[in-house]
Amino acid sequence: ISELRKYKSMQSQIGSLYFLEWTKKLQSSLHGETHIELARTLNQIGNTYFRMGTVIDLRRAESAFQESLRIKRAVFGDVDHIEIATSINNIALIFKERGEYDRALELFRKSLKIKRATVGDKSPDMAVTIVNIAKIYELKGDLGKALELYEATLPFQKIGPLDQNHPNTAVTKSNIANIYKKQGKLNEAVVYFTEALATMKSVDPNHPVVHINLCKLGKIFYKTGDIERAQRCFKDALAAQQRTMPENHPTVMKTKKLARLTSEQ
Repeated sequence: ISELRKYKSMQSQIGSLYFLEWTKKLQSSLHGETHIELARTLNQIGNTYFRMGTVIDLRRAESAFQESLRIKRAVFGDVDHIEIATSINNIALIFKERGEYDRALELFRKSLKIKRATVGDKSPDMAVTIVNIAKIYELKGDLGKALELYEATLPFQKIGPLDQNHPNTAVTKSNIANIYKKQGKLNEAVVYFTEALATMKSVDPNHPVVHINLCKLGKIFYKTGDIERAQRCFKDALAAQQRTMPENHPTVMKTKKLARLTSEQ
């Protein structure tokens, strides 16, 4: 069943690409090669390849993002524009996926500079890139810097379309919790995992953050000897997983083992 879902997802992405490529050709014939709508379609093509995720797909994603950026620069000239920042951010994500963290960091900072000039210091758009920069520092092992940046984004995520009950806020709080967990500060980790869990449950109880955070909380409680709370977390995580995954999914099987382990204590 899991493989069937992957197949259906891949077929859906291929279908999206077929439509986007048709749209790109139509836009080129109607508007020429330097129209903003063509750049936006190329960005969508890049995002689709990025989600597919293979080495070849990442190359194709980068090519689409680069072409989109070229057109946007032709359209907007030397003027800083949020759409240029978005393209640079997307290219940086490619380098992050390849493990080229220094190059990714350079591009994320360039994107951030443009966003700061166009949308100001306190914007959800700023928060997106700052989170990406924080993730690079986390991957490079600089947990203190990563934590500082993750925490700095939370006020931005309560402005405009985002608020404290937005999924992005939950994801950021989960990132903060993960840093504290890596640092061995388990009490702080529990606080942020719990807050992230409550936020995500309120907007999307089937989001992966729900079962992931429940499992992480369960492991912390198990490690600290609170077996009853650990067992409750693992059971709740299993129930969340079973709503969206087949019984034989590796993640479900692993959580079942954890739930059995705590029930035998």
